[in-house]
Amino acid sequence: MENNAELEKIISYVQKLEKRLKQLESKEAITVEKFLEIQQPKPLQISVDKLIELYNDIPHILTEYAVEVSLNAKSYRQQLDKTMILEQVIRGNYWVILLENLEEKNYYLLPHGNKKIKIYKQKSIDYLFTIQGKKDINNEEFYLIKPCGLTILPSGKEWLIQEKGELSIERNSVTQQIASELAELSKNQEKIPTILEDFLNVLTKINQGNTQLSQEIKLLDNRLQKLEPSYMKLINLYTENPAKFAQLEGGCTKLKFTQDTINLFLQNRPETITITLEVDNLGHYLLKHFDREEYLFPDPKVLFDKMALTLAHYTKLFIVTNEIPIAIMGKDIVINKPAKLRKNGNIWTLIESGEICF
Repeated sequence: MENNAELEKIISYVQKLEKRLKQLESKEAITVEKFLEIQQPKPLQISVDKLIELYNDIPHILTEYAVEVSLNAKSYRQQLDKTMILEQVIRGNYWVILLENLEEKNYYLLPHGNKKIKIYKQKSIDYLFTIQGKKDINNEEFYLIKPCGLTILPSGKEWLIQEKGELSIERNSVTQQIASELAELSKNQEKIPTILEDFLNVLTKINQGNTQLSQEIKLLDNRLQKLEPSYMKLINLYTENPAKFAQLEGGCTKLKFTQDTINLFLQNRPETITITLEVDNLGHYLLKHFDREEYLFPDPKVLFDKMALTLAHYTKLFIVTNEIPIAIMGKDIVINKPAKLRKNGNIWTLIESGEICF
């Protein structure tokens, strides 16, 4: 009897678990269905060339405007170019982007910008894109040359491939990079003797005990200090003591771009929008209040990747005067001029661009 009672308890418990599991599965199905119903690309008012440029430089900025898709099962099995259909899925390998210009609406397909796509391994990518260059297991980098052209189907959740896109996996070799750098150096080699000669003349005059020259140098130094912008003191502190820069001269406030700025940047040309920043403890930038002005610097302790630096350059927060590296610590960035901001409520507005190099 005791065994029967225990068995009944177990059966009852299992039945309750099965019922609960069905309820959870039903809720999950409803959640997924609702997600797929409401997910449509938010339109972007930029050109295709601008889309390609943004994707190659700062792809994550397009996340908010993308719908995730993958090839549907039938297209994957049949592999027919004319009937390649992509369907909206969760965690898809591709993005659908909608561009609206004047009265035209065009859908485009891109590889997912936030995923590490293994181009040599991803079979479906060959059905959608023409690949320039030789696939290499040691090289996962690729560049978008042209996105796929799409037509949206009546369901609103499927797109038909109209035109294949193009990707490139070619890149400059180390030898080509060295050759380029040597060529750049050779352009300036004629200036080197003249600069050295001038420097030696100054040293000669000093060694001869030219007291008049020494006095003139001191006068010039004093005049330069008066003419120097006040932010030069901050730049010197940034260069000499990056580890403690945040604490020096009254501390700092950490800032990041506002979401409004990023959205407007994608919808308009950078020169036509107002760049704003807001407080964020994880922000990449340090605001310094100095000499009645507010100056912005990259955080010396933050690692800046190419996308972050490119976004700063495109928005003209910091004008970059040479080639942007793949990644660099803030302390290694050369600050020629900090950005100048003005506070307006809880946000800061850019009133003068900064200037940096590497």
